[in-house]
Parts: sequence; C-alpha cells; structure tokens
Amino acid sequence: MANKFMLVRTPDKVGMGGASCTELFCTILKNGTLSLRTCRDQYGDGGRCWVKGKRGIQTPEQFVEALEHMEDISQHFTHDEVLEVLYSKLPIFSLLTGIYIRHEGNPLRMDFFNLVFPLIKNLSIKLPNDYWKGKLLFDVVFNYVEVWFGEHKKLPSGKHKILGQTINFTSV
Repeated sequence: MANKFMLVRTPDKVGMGGASCTELFCTILKNGTLSLRTCRDQYGDGGRCWVKGKRGIQTPEQFVEALEHMEDISQHFTHDEVLEVLYSKLPIFSLLTGIYIRHEGNPLRMDFFNLVFPLIKNLSIKLPNDYWKGKLLFDVVFNYVEVWFGEHKKLPSGKHKILGQTINFTSV
C-alpha cells in the first residue's frame, strides 16, 4: 500500500476568495518509487485542488528536479526544510539528496556521486532520529567512501568500521 505524507505547507494566504494554502505531499509507491504532488487547500470553499504531480522518482536528481518544477511551493522552503521531513520516512534517500544538492553544478563531484549512489543507497546504517545529526554522520560515511576510492582506486566492499559502527558495503 502506498504511504502518503505531507512534506511542507505554505503559510496561509488570505485574498478575495478567502484563505488558502498550498501543501506538498510525497507518496512512497508500492514499487518503491516516489511521487510528489501539490494540493491547494481553500478553506472558505472547503475545496481541495490537487495538481498533477511527478511520479516514478527513483534518484535524488529526479526528486530535486520535480521539487523545483513545483513553483507554487518550491519558493517557500529551503531544500533542507523539505529533506528534514523526508528524513523521518526515507532517511538515506533524504541524506543522499542533500549530498546531491551540494555537488550539483560540479561535474567531477557529480560523476563521483553517480558512481557511488548504487553502493550507498541501500546501506544498513544506524542513523540518529535527528536530521541534522544524521546529516553529519552520513557526510562522514560519504567522505570515507571518497577517501577510500582515492587511495584504492575502487569502491569499498565488505565490512568497514566507521565512527564505531560496522557498515557493510555491498554492491547491488
């Protein structure tokens, strides 16, 4: 069954037609992909207007692209505000999306990100409940992979001890 949750909501806007807000929903679909969709909630009329969204999101690049095309809501929030909420449902995807955003625009960094994405997206790692602490820990893991690759000219495989955790790197 699909799992739908609200990522963010704009502040209330009051106009001639009454008060309204725009909400951004994320759905984790049965096939494991994501969809993003906005909804305009017009309180006075009691009506909700759903806008066609983006489905089939599998990568951070697709997520960011879909988010940025939702102009009615994207200008109201930072990426971190959206990723902080997403973290509670999809922590690794949220953190990888944050890394993607930081590397966007740097072709060399993006090539490396695309190389390691399949390795890191399915990591089994104990992350803290707090997004900001999880982000710090995940940045250490990502940096570990970068350093390992630089020294060994290949991606890590097998079990590695990072900050007291044993992390098993297995290619899928």
